[in-house]
Amino acid sequence: TYTDKTVSYAYNAPGTYDIVLETTVYNYVVTELCINEITDGYCGDVEEALCSCGTPVVGVCPDPFVTIIGNTLPTENGADNHCWSGLSIATGGLNFDFTVWDEDEFLPVVGSPNDNLGDFSINIANGAGNYPFSNGNLSGSLTISAVQSLVTNDTLTVTVYEDPEEPSLSQDVNELSITNNNGYTVQWFMNGNEIMGESGDTYEVAADGDYYAVFTDANGCTSTSPTIAITFVGTNDIDTEASISKLYPNPATNQVFIEMEYFETHDAVIRIMDITGRTILSENKTNQFGNQKYEIDIQTLNSGLYFVQITLDNGATKTQKLSVR
Repeated sequence: TYTDKTVSYAYNAPGTYDIVLETTVYNYVVTELCINEITDGYCGDVEEALCSCGTPVVGVCPDPFVTIIGNTLPTENGADNHCWSGLSIATGGLNFDFTVWDEDEFLPVVGSPNDNLGDFSINIANGAGNYPFSNGNLSGSLTISAVQSLVTNDTLTVTVYEDPEEPSLSQDVNELSITNNNGYTVQWFMNGNEIMGESGDTYEVAADGDYYAVFTDANGCTSTSPTIAITFVGTNDIDTEASISKLYPNPATNQVFIEMEYFETHDAVIRIMDITGRTILSENKTNQFGNQKYEIDIQTLNSGLYFVQITLDNGATKTQKLSVR
């Protein structure tokens, strides 16, 4: 239960929840209008022949009545103060006007028009309460009340889903894998960055870093695996079976040359990967033996740091950094 207009709530368990908004609408109404004192503005007419402004000669002379929001509050004869109570006049907004009159015209032939004792405009931005008013002719007060007019209810249903199971991550040398029995969508990350295009259940690590995988289910809920720190990429080295003699130029612009010497016959894969381990270029070389020189076209690569990785058919690898400018 809240009374704020904006609400935040954290659900602790999966399920279906109904949120109910109850709105109570109030109307501002005038419940009382009081004239505390009339001092001027009503005399000088034939009807007040026995009165002088502010000082009645015989009795009390004003005959006040009020017009307010389409209503006329009845005349109170011979009163310089009076309260009209028990009212229920809707204001229709935060601003409204009313006029206080002195009633004359009791003799249609010789009588004079009613005297306007004051036009008043009241702003009730402060809500229910008492609002004073005055001018040179009179003073008084207005009472505003808030009256309940309507109660509405609206319901919103929220469904909270369970998180997918946490990915179980395993490592075999430079290959990471997860068990994905429920067909979740997979995304691999390195050092907190998404590895673009790597969404399989296995991932071959190309560079040292911190790796983890994220499961996403059909509802869009996610679960993240523990992080595995890889600090030994390339330790299953190829130097006993082949060697990279040269990698040049480095930095490179359009082409890079790799000179290899194979001590045994091997198939090999040459990959160029970005810093997240995503393979950008790949070339297969079969039945390689002795000295080999490869030319790799890198014109399509953006400037930055890359890795050149040589992988033999027995899984042995060698990785070197390549700067492209």
